[in-house]
Amino acid sequence: MPELTAPIVPPLAPLRSPHLPRMAGFSFGDDGQSAVMIEVNDNHLYMAGKAGVLDFRLTNPGREPVEVLNIAITCDLLKVKTMAQFPLDLRPGRPRQVMFQVEPLKEGECAFSLTLSYELNNQPFVFSIDPRQIAVMAESATPQNVVYHIDKSIHAGEGAKVGFGMQIREEVKDAVERGSIRTVNDLLDRKFNDQWMVLELFEESRATDRLRDERSRSVRIVPRLRERLTSMSRARLIVGESPGRSMLLLGMGKLRLGRSREVSDVLLRLLPRSPENDPRTLKISGRHLMLELRAQGLVLIAAATQAGTKLNGLAMQGERLLALNRVHEVEVAEELKLRLTAHRDESGVVAAASGSGGRYAALGPADDAWRQAGALGIRSVVIERMNNLASEERYVLVYRSALIGGEGGEIPAGNPAGEPLGRIVRMGGGFWVEGLEDAGRLSVDGHPVKRGWVSPLSPGMTLTVDQTPLSCATWEQVGI
Repeated sequence: MPELTAPIVPPLAPLRSPHLPRMAGFSFGDDGQSAVMIEVNDNHLYMAGKAGVLDFRLTNPGREPVEVLNIAITCDLLKVKTMAQFPLDLRPGRPRQVMFQVEPLKEGECAFSLTLSYELNNQPFVFSIDPRQIAVMAESATPQNVVYHIDKSIHAGEGAKVGFGMQIREEVKDAVERGSIRTVNDLLDRKFNDQWMVLELFEESRATDRLRDERSRSVRIVPRLRERLTSMSRARLIVGESPGRSMLLLGMGKLRLGRSREVSDVLLRLLPRSPENDPRTLKISGRHLMLELRAQGLVLIAAATQAGTKLNGLAMQGERLLALNRVHEVEVAEELKLRLTAHRDESGVVAAASGSGGRYAALGPADDAWRQAGALGIRSVVIERMNNLASEERYVLVYRSALIGGEGGEIPAGNPAGEPLGRIVRMGGGFWVEGLEDAGRLSVDGHPVKRGWVSPLSPGMTLTVDQTPLSCATWEQVGI
């Protein structure tokens, strides 16, 4: 499937939509009403260059610019469970299209949910929609859509994919029954009605109030732990009882990965050492890869090596700008497989902190990586080993913060289906632990760290998240 490397297309011409609500005496941005109108065109699913996309159009019908606008899409049946768009500004009368790449995992209808957050006149707002349905057909030689049971005559070659949106379900059904759609290519090449449908947005008032409350107060340092800050750009969190799983925290804008300790921050070696693994390790260059945060985005740099590097299945050399709204798979020297995932702060608290640190300014000065990540709307990048030490070691590149626990948290702890209980914040040359709830379920060395409070993170400390211990230690990779 073609990779969509640019999720935002250039601004469209000024919109005069028949769907635009007009209410006497009412203006967008009033209490309970979104200042942003969002439309979906799921007709474009698998109709945009034969690459799967969900296509959204955003419009600001008001008079004031909307800033730091983010979209988060969640859909269990798609390859990427949560897809997030980095921040953009939305000027009055200049609609923007945002396209998310999708790849169905199985057939049938699936629901997607959407959360929209933005700032208007320096105040944050959070809105969501009721779950919507889209129809998809998965990869199959003879796909059968479980919704309609009408496509048994539609045949695809091995590996072909096809899908369509709910808005054209009847059009597809009629075309199949009339015989004008007989093959997958007929469906892909067909021109359907270009329909944009307005999504009804509901304000998440509790999320909005919590966001405003958190942003209005600077964090406070737990008094008994204030003096224990250690300046460090690398640390190790061991999750669970010893030996546990290692979460290796890094705070740097340029991360070097390779075989040699002298020129690499993260060592890539086949473990355990053995007559079988050592020759395979030698295929990896001393500094094989570098991941660099720049103003234009996240850049992967692969050295020219005999064994080579693959990005998402394709050979690469030199620099490649990575799309931030998808997971990337990197194969190193045909031996190691890595998975790279960029994370953003969906609550907007860290993302909205100013370049100088905002509510975290008391913890020390911000650096270039903090500022660049904030401009891009990302908080961290997680690198996972997929085929060697996969269950033992994970690298968390903390540009600004990393969530502890909860669904989608970089550091697994506590209830994986619940809300995150804390976050690691990198500021002032060190790492800090911030509490995100009021019941004291997160503690450091027995001291509760509640919402709005922080503790320095130093080797020898023990975090407890619910009943899960996380021991902080000096940097050390497993088996090295």
